[in-house]
Amino acid sequence: PYHDVRTWMGVGCNKNSECAYFGFSDSPNISNDENQDGYSIIKTRIKWDEKIEDIRLTQDWGDKFLNVKNDAQVISQIESANSIMLELKWHGEQSVHFEYSLKGSKKAISDIRSKCSGS
Repeated sequence: PYHDVRTWMGVGCNKNSECAYFGFSDSPNISNDENQDGYSIIKTRIKWDEKIEDIRLTQDWGDKFLNVKNDAQVISQIESANSIMLELKWHGEQSVHFEYSLKGSKKAISDIRSKCSGS
């Protein structure tokens, strides 16, 4: 049921903070998540080039975005890695992997930061 889902990774900011997230064309229905009051915590794995790490994401119920819990650390890794692979356990499926190229991300993040700082 999820074969036509498109996904992207984004970084955003305002004057006081930065955030990283994964967006999807359809709301991801994740299994093995932990329900909270209005949102879910997703514990999964991410692969930075060849290094695999655990990561925590949050998803407001029904939302098309998975938000990164440790924004500063993840954004730093986005700037230095060449690619990311995100593993998710989609409801009714085995683990699904989404790959993202990070080509040009260091410059893009620098541009975003200059716009958010107002300079």
